[in-house]
Amino acid sequence: MEVAEKPHRAFSEHIDKYFDRTIFTYKCRSWFKRNQTEGRVVGLWPGSSVHAQQALQNPRFEDFVYVHMPTARENVLSWLGNGLTTAQKEDSNTTLYLDTVDIPPIVNHGPQPTKLDNKNVPLTDLSASAANGLRSESKINGVHVSYLEDLVEKISATPA
Repeated sequence: MEVAEKPHRAFSEHIDKYFDRTIFTYKCRSWFKRNQTEGRVVGLWPGSSVHAQQALQNPRFEDFVYVHMPTARENVLSWLGNGLTTAQKEDSNTTLYLDTVDIPPIVNHGPQPTKLDNKNVPLTDLSASAANGLRSESKINGVHVSYLEDLVEKISATPA
C-alpha cells in the first residue's frame, strides 16, 4: 500500500506552506533540515502532536493505492471470513465490552437516607429506598416520607 501521487503532492505543499510561517525555517543547522542550515523541513508533523494523533487515527484510504494479497485476489471480501469471530469459534468470552462498562455513581443532592431495622417493606413509588433497607428522612408536601411508607405498608398488608 502506498500513498497516491495527487494526495502526496497536496500534503507536501501543505507541509511547505505550514512550516514557512514557523521558526523551523530559520537559518540554523538541524536534523529536521537534514543537518543543513537551509532547506525543506522533513520528519515533523505540520501541527501539534495532538493534531497528528487525531489526523492519523482515521486514515483516508481513498488517498492510497494498494494491491490485494494473493489470497484475496479472487474474492476481495474474503476478509469477512465465515461470519464468526475467533472468540465465537473458540467458545470463549464474546462480551468483553461489558467488562469495561462505566457505571456512573448515583448522585443524590437531597437528604441522605438512614438504615431501616431490616423490615420487609413493599417496593412502591414511595418506598423505593426502603426496599434497599433505607428510609429517607425527607418530607413530601409536609408529611414525613417514613409515615407515608408505613401507611403504604399497612394498606398493602390489608386483605382486599
